[in-house]
Amino acid sequence: MNEEKRTLASGSKELLFIGALLSILAFIPGIGGLLGLVGGIIYLIGIVMWRNVDSRPLTLTIVNIGLSIVGLIIAISFMGEIYEPLLQPGIFKVIYIFLLLWYPTLAVTMALHRYVLLYFYEATGQEEFLQARNYILYGIITLPFLVGTIFLVVARIIEMIGYKNMTETPIVIEERPFEINAKEIIGISGLAVILSLVMINFLTPSFDVRAQEGKVILLLNRENEVLEGFIVHEGPCDISSPCIRKVELDGVQIYSPYSIHIVNNRQVIEVSIPINSTELRVITRSGTYTFNIQDLLRGSQG
Repeated sequence: MNEEKRTLASGSKELLFIGALLSILAFIPGIGGLLGLVGGIIYLIGIVMWRNVDSRPLTLTIVNIGLSIVGLIIAISFMGEIYEPLLQPGIFKVIYIFLLLWYPTLAVTMALHRYVLLYFYEATGQEEFLQARNYILYGIITLPFLVGTIFLVVARIIEMIGYKNMTETPIVIEERPFEINAKEIIGISGLAVILSLVMINFLTPSFDVRAQEGKVILLLNRENEVLEGFIVHEGPCDISSPCIRKVELDGVQIYSPYSIHIVNNRQVIEVSIPINSTELRVITRSGTYTFNIQDLLRGSQG
């Protein structure tokens, strides 16, 4: 019978505990972001030191960092394209939509982190790591909702307790395979994509009328005898050089750039148009674009 090889890992244990603790404090408004960043760095140092016990957690952590950066870039890119929900933006809505765009990648990183905790359990026998794995799974599934965040915080607290209580002389894991269930990861990522798309679609307003001429987009909803909506000019637009100079409705000026609203480098004008109106003219710095309101209404009904 082979004797288990053990090693001293007290330094790594303390760093992992402190890093996990600080990452929980990241939810504190203001200073929380800095504490979370410091906690992440300390946790990474602890993972690096743990490689003498088991190198798999370090490998997966590096993969997760890379995936998080890629997901962040993707979320930022698509955030610039999803402007309709942000025509009348509130900070909570903007942040929430951004997190939904990031959610599929975050779901994969959290699923991989569950394996990191499994590897810690194999080396230490600490049951808290298995408990934290379960709560992370609940958090992944429900992350688009408030309860998901609660599950993940609970998971992190239990994980932190695991680092605090685990032995200082863990079993050395040598050349053990990762044993990652690819179908599980694909299933989780697929579910995250579906939930993300559903929630974004729910938050994205639908319009009865949507028309585009050049870089000018007209978005209108029928509210009784009035059409409420927006005129959007694709960017780049800014306050010092507005893209839209004037808007006329049946020959009467209804907008001049005394008040300029810029969203994602696009100029946005909120309009209210009587349903019996005929012609909307948008005068921009590059030309004039005309929309026939009645034709658009007939097209939307057809």
